[in-house]
Amino acid sequence: MLSPSPFPGSAPGLLTGHAEIDQEHRLLLSTLGRLREACLRFDEPRDCGGCDALTAAQCHNTLVELLGDLLMFLIEHFQKEEAIMKESGLTTREREICERHKEDHAAISQTILDIVTALDPARTAHLVRSLHTVLERWQHNHIRLHDQILVRLLLPAL
Repeated sequence: MLSPSPFPGSAPGLLTGHAEIDQEHRLLLSTLGRLREACLRFDEPRDCGGCDALTAAQCHNTLVELLGDLLMFLIEHFQKEEAIMKESGLTTREREICERHKEDHAAISQTILDIVTALDPARTAHLVRSLHTVLERWQHNHIRLHDQILVRLLLPAL
């Protein structure tokens, strides 16, 4: 299961103002730190060829574990956000905004599934960097373009 790690717990630009969503975002974002720690070659453009077999296996196992936990957690998180949209009536009042939000959920999930499909111990460093990029995109784009708007639209109803 995803658990907090040393990651800025409340980056002001990422807060939505919805306590439950913000807490889940902190847990998801902690994965960024765990990914950087998992791969010794994270900042290098090459793959796993320079690592000894034990290090490469540990890195690969960490990636597989993180992907499993992350995928389950994201699915639950996205379902929760979509339920909030539906229960608040936003899917009727702000249909286009909700549809774009859900489409982004699907795109993020598909990208992570693509990484799962591409799992290969010889390419672990590349896949760790790819997953890190997906999570950074989610952090910088999805939270700001979708989640913060969602919560602002909810405020009159709260």
